[in-house]
Amino acid sequence: MAFLFDSLAGLALFAACVAAWLLSSRARVGVRVNLRFAAMLLASLAVARLLGLALPQFSAVTPAVALIASSLAATALALGLFATLGLPVATVAATLALALGLGAGLGAALAAAPAYAFGCQLLCVALVLAASIGHLPSHGRRAGLSLLAGLCLLCGGLALMDGALDLALVFFAGSLICTCRASQKLVETQGQVQRLAAVGWW
Repeated sequence: MAFLFDSLAGLALFAACVAAWLLSSRARVGVRVNLRFAAMLLASLAVARLLGLALPQFSAVTPAVALIASSLAATALALGLFATLGLPVATVAATLALALGLGAGLGAALAAAPAYAFGCQLLCVALVLAASIGHLPSHGRRAGLSLLAGLCLLCGGLALMDGALDLALVFFAGSLICTCRASQKLVETQGQVQRLAAVGWW
């Protein structure tokens, strides 16, 4: 049963990455680039987990991949969520943020200290939650989904810190899908909400 859950968690994350890559074609360029980058990183984590399950000799690689991918993917998702909420980050600042995420992930993997990666994720989540709450009155749907994406990312980081890798994969998949849904081009006027609800899109 445990092996089945482990496999399903890896497959769920990989499927979420593929879905996010395909659905992000409807998003703006600034959102799409970061979303697809995060999807690629998390897909590598899913593949590493599945490979470790199939070939136990490679299972030692999975924790290192998890620390690097989760830290860098959290930064990319945060940048994508900021752009979704109409708060695009300048190129220089985004580059520095990604460099920080990569440094935190590499440091965590080399020192076997997940706290470094979690610290980066926690900073990203705090900024996303603050931006989402601030935009709830004006961007209800997008801000709500961004808030949910940030909470999923936080839960994934906490699960990773606790050693519950497969549970972390499920939360990362949820964060990716919520970010993808928040990035979809839907204008949030009351009339459109009613029309979308009538055809089952809302």
